[in-house]
Amino acid sequence: MSALDLGNSPALRAILERGVGSAVAEALQRAKENSCNAFCALNPSAMDEARAAEARRSAGRPLSPLDGVPVAVKDNMLAAGMAATWGAELFRDFVPEADELPVARLRAAGAVVIGKTNTPSFSARGYTWNSLWGITRNPLDPRLTPGGSSGGMAAAIAAGIVPMGLGTDGGGSTRRPAAHCGIVGLKPSVGFIPRADGFLPLMQDLEVVGPMASDMTLLDALVSVMAGPDPRDPRSRLLEDDRPARALRIGVIDRFPGHPVDPGIRAATAATARRLEAMGHRVEAVAPFFDVDAIGALAGAMTDAGFAALAARYPMFDQLAPEEYRAQAENGRRLGAVGLVETLQSITEFRSLCGTWFADIDVLLMPAVAAQAWPVEKPFPDTIDDNQVGPRGHAVFTGWVNVAGIPALSLPSGMVADGLPVGIQFIAGRGRDRMLMALGMVYERALSA
Repeated sequence: MSALDLGNSPALRAILERGVGSAVAEALQRAKENSCNAFCALNPSAMDEARAAEARRSAGRPLSPLDGVPVAVKDNMLAAGMAATWGAELFRDFVPEADELPVARLRAAGAVVIGKTNTPSFSARGYTWNSLWGITRNPLDPRLTPGGSSGGMAAAIAAGIVPMGLGTDGGGSTRRPAAHCGIVGLKPSVGFIPRADGFLPLMQDLEVVGPMASDMTLLDALVSVMAGPDPRDPRSRLLEDDRPARALRIGVIDRFPGHPVDPGIRAATAATARRLEAMGHRVEAVAPFFDVDAIGALAGAMTDAGFAALAARYPMFDQLAPEEYRAQAENGRRLGAVGLVETLQSITEFRSLCGTWFADIDVLLMPAVAAQAWPVEKPFPDTIDDNQVGPRGHAVFTGWVNVAGIPALSLPSGMVADGLPVGIQFIAGRGRDRMLMALGMVYERALSA
């Protein structure tokens, strides 16, 4: 991506016009003053980094188009010199001395990490609250949640504090907050963005680093410096499929049997399908090809096993972690070695099934979330379309993608009656991340035309 391309983004154009130092200083000030509680730590060396970036730009030697751009990272990632609490009492005083791999790539591109954004404890819930940093609110309506677990990042971008940043996605944690806050977020294929040297990955490769941004141009710029193999992550030797996003075969699933969906969200999904058809794509409704509840159980088992491993690694876990997470650790211990191997085999078989299915369909269109943003005091909506739902009822469209290991892009696609954004997601076969990005760019332009 060239500096000229980035100049097409209003957010980046404003930064370049007023200067890197001013942009970073203003971002830091907004982070301190913002009432949404998006940030839990700020970078004490941010202004020094900004001045160095400004000097490089003045000399005509920027490290990348992102040199000097203020960004943020989610508080389940390690950034040298900034507290990394993971939203948990267990890590209250932990300040890493080195960046984990994705953060190192961001800094190597010259981006200025102004701080860490809030996340629920262990990034394991679909809203953003923890006992250390409190509750994060949706800047579009502070009475509502931004979702989770990358809710702090979504709020920071939607509030205009930073134009982009790094979240993570283990079950929809970039895509649902992006939908609730009217921004864009990518859940990449396993291996597309390498990861190493961070916290214990609770869900192993079901969780990936998820770039988030205010628009597709910025998301593309962020992905351009994050993607690519690294020897520290053996899964990053990804065979990419760069076929262009021309006339595509697009399937549509707007609900799973037994799982309610907000009518406004279903209507927005149908409108998206019509737009895609008008753009020249072949669009058709398709039936779900798997049992979404069974696949969700696999993700739950992996999370429980991850908590058991976390408890074994950190003896203070059982004293400091909330009871709900201790219960998950106990479930993981009961799962045992045989249960874990069976879970992993089932995941492998599901990934094979998805590979076969996506040989006949280029893109799957789905809602990004089944419910609109709910009151911030609640951990989840207890009803959707007048039907009772459980803690993951709103998340039915996202978690299966993580089990599959395939890419999904969440982006806004209109508004509901109360003026809040509706997010849809484009999903593709493994390795077709760049095709999804290209489709997202074209669709965003068509939507705004």
